Amino acid sequence: MKKYIWLLGALAFGACSTTQPSSEFTLTNEADSLSYAIGISMGESLNQQPIEGLNVEAIQVGLEKQIEGSNEWDLADVDMYIRTVINARAEAKNAQVKEESAKFLEENKGKDGVMTTETGLQYKVITEGTGASPMPNDNVTLHYHGTLIDGTVFDSSVDKGKPITMPANRFIPGFTEGLLMMKEGGKRVLYIPSNIGYGDRPAPGSKIPPGSALVFEIELISVQPAQ
Repeated sequence: MKKYIWLLGALAFGACSTTQPSSEFTLTNEADSLSYAIGISMGESLNQQPIEGLNVEAIQVGLEKQIEGSNEWDLADVDMYIRTVINARAEAKNAQVKEESAKFLEENKGKDGVMTTETGLQYKVITEGTGASPMPNDNVTLHYHGTLIDGTVFDSSVDKGKPITMPANRFIPGFTEGLLMMKEGGKRVLYIPSNIGYGDRPAPGSKIPPGSALVFEIELISVQPAQ
């Protein structure tokens, strides 16, 4: 429960800043500085786990009542309520993402040049390539540009200006499947369903929503046979 109280406190600090600009508040002693530092830390926690649609005024009232000891809600009930609402929102969001991804893939498979494999992976050949094809344990050097179906970039070696080198079988299943069909010098676009992508559990802090289909543009630069 302490975690949630701290998160709510961070929002309350934010509410104060909208009515009293920081330039009007002077840190006069160690307690002030410590309080300010705690506010920054809590604000950063909220930035890492943003919650949409919150009423900052209501949050501030709840925080003040808890500090004063006049809160009429049982803390166990508060904890359960927060978890229930956040989980329900997450489930609704996940369902929406899955529905949009399914619609995207259904429409995409009928486009010119798009092929579909037995696993549901869709791909489009941009350049066929003329070199060697990788085996699962081979190291590959490649460029990739990963986006969500709305075009949001979540990772890109192209943007970083440096290709990556790693074993072909160390990627998500759909990426590896598409990669093993390529030849050195080839370029393809992969459209990867969630079940052969990151599924319902993408990496923490990732821009990838649970259940999301992904789009990768890949350029296979070279293949280094496994030793």
